[in-house]
Amino acid sequence: MPCVNTISGPLVIRYKSTDDGTRPINPCDATNPFWVSPDIWLDHPSDNTIDEATTKVGVVTTLKVLVHNVGQQAINNVNVEAFICDFTAGVSPASAITGTGKFTGFVSSIAGGNSGQIVTCTPSWTPTTTQLAVNNGHVCMLANCFSDTDGQSVDTMSVDPVTHSLPICCDSHLAQRNIHIVAASQGQGGAGLKNIPIKLIVANPSQDVDFVVTPAIRRVVGPAAITKNERWMLETSPFIKTISLNGRKRFVLAEQGNIRFTNRAAERKPNLLPTDVTLIGASRFRKFDYLFEAADIGSGRDLRIPLKPGQSTPMTVNLQLNTNEAIGSTHTFDIINAAPDGTVLGGARVLTVIVP
Repeated sequence: MPCVNTISGPLVIRYKSTDDGTRPINPCDATNPFWVSPDIWLDHPSDNTIDEATTKVGVVTTLKVLVHNVGQQAINNVNVEAFICDFTAGVSPASAITGTGKFTGFVSSIAGGNSGQIVTCTPSWTPTTTQLAVNNGHVCMLANCFSDTDGQSVDTMSVDPVTHSLPICCDSHLAQRNIHIVAASQGQGGAGLKNIPIKLIVANPSQDVDFVVTPAIRRVVGPAAITKNERWMLETSPFIKTISLNGRKRFVLAEQGNIRFTNRAAERKPNLLPTDVTLIGASRFRKFDYLFEAADIGSGRDLRIPLKPGQSTPMTVNLQLNTNEAIGSTHTFDIINAAPDGTVLGGARVLTVIVP
């Protein structure tokens, strides 16, 4: 919807890292996501198995907001208001999920010159199973900032009659971030990553001989797991970026879509430390399980897939990884298709990276 009133700073909660507070946000749509603010996050020091855009049923969680002052003069008495919203009903105080209300924070002053202050909101929030049931845990956090001289409380704002949301694209004081509530049993890896389906094509390269293809999988460990080819795979992945850390080139998890895997400290510190980023490294778990599956044949660990000359068919490898995998852990697997006499007909190397 077009902006009725456009308000630009000096107080700003950024919608992206390069946001200078200019409003309206243009375009204000999926091509320029405004719902992934880097200045809004969840803090849960008692559970480090979930990222800053995720919280868990039963885990005490604090809402944090980073407020910038892009003006030249200091601004005093800066207030923050935050809400956990069911975005399907609009993003406003009226859509706050059951059991939550207004979270508030305060800092006495923020210096000018694009300085920033982290504001901690109270009370703390401990998600419930009832709240997990809202959109399967997919909700959003709304934040607003104001002072005696700039901005205003949400109590005095009007929602759009069509979207039922506050004018986030029109006001630099407003921002939102999509967040996720997960079940108490989920952590790093969690139930969502226990089974990873990998889809491949099994083919008979012969033009005149029938083959019964037998798939097999092997985990690659040691130096052979990450060679020149695997490093190229990491360098070209949209989920990975390369940084200089203590003078060394290191791979870290990067921003992709609505999820940001790298710690926000990577944007807030001039010099990075290993604790500021999610490093890519070999998993400490060696055990894994698997199940092959092919249409019209079934599933099993010892699968036989009959193929006519030149025939190919889809196959799924249901890869089972440890539910306690750390985010950023890698596994390398070789998946091969062999004839009954052991002749290798083809295969693929699979590099897995554990993400939230």
